Amino acid sequence: STISGDSVSFLLINGAELNIAGTATLNLSAFDPENPHHRPDPFAGLLFFADRLGAPVSHTMNGNATSDINGIVYLPNDNISYSGNSSAEYACIQIIASQLNIGGNGTLNIGCLPDKPSGSKLLHSAQRINLLE
Repeated sequence: STISGDSVSFLLINGAELNIAGTATLNLSAFDPENPHHRPDPFAGLLFFADRLGAPVSHTMNGNATSDINGIVYLPNDNISYSGNSSAEYACIQIIASQLNIGGNGTLNIGCLPDKPSGSKLLHSAQRINLLE
């Protein structure tokens, strides 16, 4: 299956699980915070996000060579397993999770710079994360 969307966000609540199979093709970009007429709130830039007070959930992202995911993945209490058997390039993906497990033979580039292709915008979110002890 193929899922495409520009200027989108997915809110995962009540135990919702992100499970992306390796055969799926995703072409998704978060709301562009530099274009405020699309979304002027602090959640601009977030592609997938979950309530930081929710119960921990496990998510699976399996890579596909034709996928293009751009945005912030904010799942602070959750575990993400990425198993890639591709060399999918993500122009700008930033992952915040309790645990990130990477396996397989694929390549996962996390972040925007310096691997970001020229002409791509750096994504920001007005949300801030603090480490408390």
